[in-house]
Amino acid sequence: MPPKLVFKRISQAGVTGGGAGNSGGVQKPSSPKKSPTRSSNRLAGLPPDAVAPPANGPTYTLRDEFKETPEGVQIAQKWVYKDDVRSELFACYNNYKAEHFYPGQIIRATMSNYQTNTKVSLDDRNIATHTDGPVYSKKRPMVVMWKTNIGLLCLPIVSQSSESSYKDGSHMWDEYVSAKAVDKEEWTAKTKWHGPSVRFVILEGHHRKPYLRDQEVYVNVAQPCYIGRQEEMDLNIGYLTGDSYARLMAAFDYRQHQQKVAAFGEYSNEKYTPANPMVVWPGDPKTAGGLRQERAAEQEKRMARSYPRLDEGLDATKLVKKFELAGTK
Repeated sequence: MPPKLVFKRISQAGVTGGGAGNSGGVQKPSSPKKSPTRSSNRLAGLPPDAVAPPANGPTYTLRDEFKETPEGVQIAQKWVYKDDVRSELFACYNNYKAEHFYPGQIIRATMSNYQTNTKVSLDDRNIATHTDGPVYSKKRPMVVMWKTNIGLLCLPIVSQSSESSYKDGSHMWDEYVSAKAVDKEEWTAKTKWHGPSVRFVILEGHHRKPYLRDQEVYVNVAQPCYIGRQEEMDLNIGYLTGDSYARLMAAFDYRQHQQKVAAFGEYSNEKYTPANPMVVWPGDPKTAGGLRQERAAEQEKRMARSYPRLDEGLDATKLVKKFELAGTK
């Protein structure tokens, strides 16, 4: 009697047996999925700058808006709309002119820094995460020191409470100048190095800002910031009195000079000599400017022998003499 033939299902890793689509216990490979059709905004009936939403998701679009202030400043804005409802400001251009600003003016503009404070809450609206990391941005009052071609050089004003971590006598106070409203009595500040407090006037309509009106505040002379004239800002918070602007400028110059002296001192105690402000750099070799240029060239030769490197066993970069560079002797 011939042997009885028995058909067994094949079982292999990644291969299933039985069921629809099987042949001899081996599942047939499924047909490749079709690539999703890519629809442009035009085909989808969306505006050119719209972000195509996922299925059943909201639609985001950018729309332009324009307005003008009582001072005649034209403002162009671009807003994000979510399902035709204005959501948040995406860009803003303010057509401020140089004549809108003057030295000693107090404005309120945005100051941004890398976010380093880890003791924050999730609902802090001043923090935003960008491609390069977290950024802390906040509008602060600041003093206009001078105007540039397209912007302003300003010194920020901070409240005493924000700097409360500094102890009396700390060298950190050497970077601050105390300030007070003109109708307030002089107060015992922690920054006696610069003399009496500088005084300012708060314009009508801004008295609601208690940190300027009633608190002890400071001007940070070690953290100047650039503000572009096209930025959004509160234009006229107040102003420094004339003599206070002059004294603040003197304190600013003094502190900058001390920092420059310290910087040059890192190059083997090299001496810092301020340039003659009346001489255009580098100047004609036959003039005082040329002499200054020659002195700077000799100084450059000495300083070129030092270069920054990471000292062994230290975490800080220092200027050290490693070797004589060619042509520096």
